[in-house]
Amino acid sequence: MANNKQETKVVDLLERDGALITESNIEIKEKPYKLRKLSAKDISPMLKIIKKVDIRKLKNVLNDLDLSEIINAIKENQNEEDNEEIKEESNNAEFAKIGEALIFEAIPLVLDALDNSILEINKLLASVANIELTELENLDLDIYFNLIYDFINKEEFAGFMGVVSKFLNSEK
Repeated sequence: MANNKQETKVVDLLERDGALITESNIEIKEKPYKLRKLSAKDISPMLKIIKKVDIRKLKNVLNDLDLSEIINAIKENQNEEDNEEIKEESNNAEFAKIGEALIFEAIPLVLDALDNSILEINKLLASVANIELTELENLDLDIYFNLIYDFINKEEFAGFMGVVSKFLNSEK
């Protein structure tokens, strides 16, 4: 029994110090932003950012991504007469694949160009998140990166990148 009591104390200490993650020591932060739908006014800022990225590298990455397969799966889901809830879940999964592919492939290029485009990126994010630029620049890093993640996973962003990919492919 004494051993069990001693183990409990060690667990309590680990939990208290954050070395052991449990429900009682997880702090859930509410997002201080709500992203609006991307629109035509966002095209110019997004193109400015893309221009600051080496377009040939971006073209190679987008060529390697098979977005057409994912987009076709979404279109097939929309054409089928299934349960709307199932259709939406399936589409969300497909959009998540696009976001994941972009995060692991295209985002490193954007990060390489970050020094040259941080102001444009922050202005775009602040506009889409409907927060002041100074507020965005002072966000905690975890919230800032979640904002970037949420932005990249927007359905409209995936559509924009698909169109950019088509334009880049037509340059061949």
